[in-house]
Amino acid sequence: MTLSISRTDVECTAFRELISALDAYLRGCYGPEQDNYADFNTLEADSAVIVAFDGDIAVGCGAFRQHDADRVEIKRMFVAPSHRERGVAGMVLAALEEWAGERGFVRAVLETGPLQTQAIALYGRMGYVEIDNFGPYSEMPSSVCFAKAL
Repeated sequence: MTLSISRTDVECTAFRELISALDAYLRGCYGPEQDNYADFNTLEADSAVIVAFDGDIAVGCGAFRQHDADRVEIKRMFVAPSHRERGVAGMVLAALEEWAGERGFVRAVLETGPLQTQAIALYGRMGYVEIDNFGPYSEMPSSVCFAKAL
């Protein structure tokens, strides 16, 4: 496995394909409840996107968008099932944090679901701490939110 990380944007075809797989995965986990999150999963054109490749095959992704003046929100983290438990998610998250820091952000926040136990474990290993649900997730019982100083 030869992994590489690419900085890109929301128009990237590989990113869009991975996001389609992510959406299908989340629908399989949460069923129709996932519809409640559709409006929160959009990314603006200026969002930062990372895609991980194994050779020329896109195997993972993540993004961030500005949350406020000092914080980014990590979004759309996904690793293809064939490449899970190989460090791909950690590489993507570290690359997102580095990029956010380069842009002057000092904190990252994110939201995930309680069934995403591997993601929750990853965030803990990467130094994220659980926080009260923020913003649009504050009234969502199927949300678990985290934060980290960059």
